Amino acid sequence: MIENENVLSDSPDGDGESAHFSKVMRDSSGRFIAKRPTVSQLSVRWARGVDWFESLDLLVLRTYPVRHVLIEGVSSKVAAACGRDATGVCGLVLHGAQTEIGVNSVVRITNGRVRISNGEVVINGHMELVE
Repeated sequence: MIENENVLSDSPDGDGESAHFSKVMRDSSGRFIAKRPTVSQLSVRWARGVDWFESLDLLVLRTYPVRHVLIEGVSSKVAAACGRDATGVCGLVLHGAQTEIGVNSVVRITNGRVRISNGEVVINGHMELVE
């Protein structure tokens, strides 16, 4: 069962701060699904509360070796990375040309997806370098 809510009023860590989303839904497992945040920038700290987001700026701390994968007969490059903003650290998934992003680069991730892996936030989406 999915129920609609207009505002996500409590923070995931219970500190009483709030984040406002134009359309928030809660799925059957109780996770929040934000359709379109009204805040211009999501932060890593808030990423645990949403599945999708519009924009997030991160500093790339570390990149891991590129792997070549075969998906539906097409070869593609995939790599992992670690990034942070002022509120926390998260994992990144890099695809194709994104694997060329280097350490100490600032990237803007748009139309991104959040998942939790081994208790840590992992983000992927369209990435572009911020000058």
